Amino acid sequence: VIGKLLSRLMGSTCYQVVERTIFIWKNDILRKKGYTRREYAYVILPYVYSWLTKHSNKHFKHEISYMARYLLDYYEQIAPNVVRTCKADEKTKIATTAKNQFKWRHFVTNQLLKDTINLNA
Repeated sequence: VIGKLLSRLMGSTCYQVVERTIFIWKNDILRKKGYTRREYAYVILPYVYSWLTKHSNKHFKHEISYMARYLLDYYEQIAPNVVRTCKADEKTKIATTAKNQFKWRHFVTNQLLKDTINLNA
């Protein structure tokens, strides 16, 4: 449940929501209870990995990029297996999306050709 919520918040178009969400990892209460430890990485990281990579690469707000890179490095150190799994899942998702886009463009092009032929007939 919390993973889905964090994912939705990190995907917000409002940079302040994204910034506050990333700063959750700095929360002392969460750190004391251990929610930022390795045991919880497999629960949280699959939901937020794609947003962390997106924000670490190209966010206009420096603090967001810095914190996203920091969190990726942090999880790489404490849970490298989970990070590898997330990377592989992300690559698969990107490949599937590209394949679906190609299929859709092909379908639309064929439909346009059929419609053009039907209009000329």
